[in-house]
Amino acid sequence: MKAWKVTAENAIELQDMGQQSVSDGCVKLKMLSALICTHESSAYQAGKPIIVGRNGVGLVTETGAGVTSFKRGDFAYIRPVSACGVCSHCRAGKKGECEHSYTYGRTEDGVLRDFIVVPQSDLVLLPPKVSPEEGVFVESVAVAIATLDALKLEKGEHVVIMGATRIGLIIAQVALYYQAVPIVVDLREDRLAVAEKLGIYYTVNAVESDPVKKVFSFTCGKMAEAMCYCLLSDLPVQRSFDCLSRAGRAAVVGFDDVKENVSFNFMPLLEKNITVSSVASAEDNYLSAVNMLASRSVDVKSLIARHVPFKNAGVAISEIAAESNKFTAVIVDIDKL
Repeated sequence: MKAWKVTAENAIELQDMGQQSVSDGCVKLKMLSALICTHESSAYQAGKPIIVGRNGVGLVTETGAGVTSFKRGDFAYIRPVSACGVCSHCRAGKKGECEHSYTYGRTEDGVLRDFIVVPQSDLVLLPPKVSPEEGVFVESVAVAIATLDALKLEKGEHVVIMGATRIGLIIAQVALYYQAVPIVVDLREDRLAVAEKLGIYYTVNAVESDPVKKVFSFTCGKMAEAMCYCLLSDLPVQRSFDCLSRAGRAAVVGFDDVKENVSFNFMPLLEKNITVSSVASAEDNYLSAVNMLASRSVDVKSLIARHVPFKNAGVAISEIAAESNKFTAVIVDIDKL
């Protein structure tokens, strides 16, 4: 088994890790595609000795005793975060708040390897209509669903999306699916061009225009009912809340590593009675996300900056570390050495 493993700060190597046996209740996958982004570059920069890779899709090649949900030849997405199932939060049905959860590529060895063995409970079956490169976006779509659920977004409402990041562009598409009106704000014209290609009518280049004034214009002066601030957007946090109407709802979204400290004045939020939520997990929206991908309700192929072969994954991770905002998503074609 070959895997990309961090060996020191800003150092990563393709190593031979030996063979993995398939124990009871586990499934062996030949990995096909993986998504690399800031999760992998953060581990690379930190120097933690771990196999990287949070999101991946593989082909089932072998199953252990007791496996009933998967068979040889199935395509499966590996859930990035898994709950223990036994803590008080899990027993209460709040797996997103699990006290003992583990994350591939962060607390456990990740998926950026040619073969992997995982518990069947960590897998989500993919239908034929979802390709491996689309399947690696399952968590991103699931987080978008969780975000709009947290915002309680309703048909016809305006939602300002601060940041045309990978998550931001998917949230905008899910908002359209909910028949809401997304307004995407970003600093980069190339990302806003992707938003327009995806059918987002209202976009704002924050370098050229004041987003608050634009939202005022788009909403005929009433401002937006909802706003989500995407991590890594590099947009001013305080100003983002000014896009909201009185009693508006806001969500801070993402599970990226943001190292900058943010100072914030909460008084304007209190004066306008703004509700703020944080969304850093997909909750239990994986199957809904797969359905949205299969029905083509969300287009993720337009978000792919480029494909790289497995042998070049380390170079791609170092490039993302050097300029994280340059790449929306990079796909590693693991089956292409």
